[in-house]
Amino acid sequence: MEYEVKRQARILDAGEEVVQETLLFDASTGKTVAMRGKEEADDYRYFPEPDLVHVQISDEWIEESQPTLPELPAARRKRFISDYDISPDNAEFLTNTRPLAEFFDEAARLSGEPTTCANWIMGDLTRLLNTAEIEIQDAKVTPAHLNELIQLIGDATISGKIAKSVLDDAFETGKMPKQIVSEKGLAQITDTSEIETIVLQVVEENPGPAQDYRDGTKKAIGFLVGQVMRATRGKANPQLVNEILTRVLSTD
Repeated sequence: MEYEVKRQARILDAGEEVVQETLLFDASTGKTVAMRGKEEADDYRYFPEPDLVHVQISDEWIEESQPTLPELPAARRKRFISDYDISPDNAEFLTNTRPLAEFFDEAARLSGEPTTCANWIMGDLTRLLNTAEIEIQDAKVTPAHLNELIQLIGDATISGKIAKSVLDDAFETGKMPKQIVSEKGLAQITDTSEIETIVLQVVEENPGPAQDYRDGTKKAIGFLVGQVMRATRGKANPQLVNEILTRVLSTD
């Protein structure tokens, strides 16, 4: 309506006549686009609605009402981009529905990691929601769940790979991530001596790739890392595994 007021005012100021037509509003450009003309206004039965009383809206009423209005999608997208430093495309996705926007907003506030929250929501959480054919407000996972999951990754309690399985479990049961990690014994192995014992065993059992690495084929370490992770059921800290393997292969 604001755009049309300005557009029609420009037409009238130019001494031209406003054409009666059906218009489409393009929210992405903020402009109206003509769809079809209206040849006869009478065909549209333009007359006052007798059952509706006239309403006078004062500036005071508008000022009193504005603070009670929810944040509209466009304003929220703009705030997400400026406050959370996320891309316009991600902001568009995260404001697709009000519950989704509120979920992200709360998760970002709790964790202080808006980009990480956005990635989890748009990736694994959306996958789970689509599979279950439910909306986010109907899910057992809450912003508190996501915040706790991100904390567990941040303090190296679990790896990103393990975190995906923890989220799957939380989505299914509603249990908090810390409880799931504790019950299933999913915490990462960060004891360097324990990891080194496994590394030495893996190197001994795989002399070919170990020698390839020593001979200059650096990508061979990837196979050995995989064997260590397999031996620890994915619970070894990947960074420590790489560090210890590199040291062992360089000195052995």
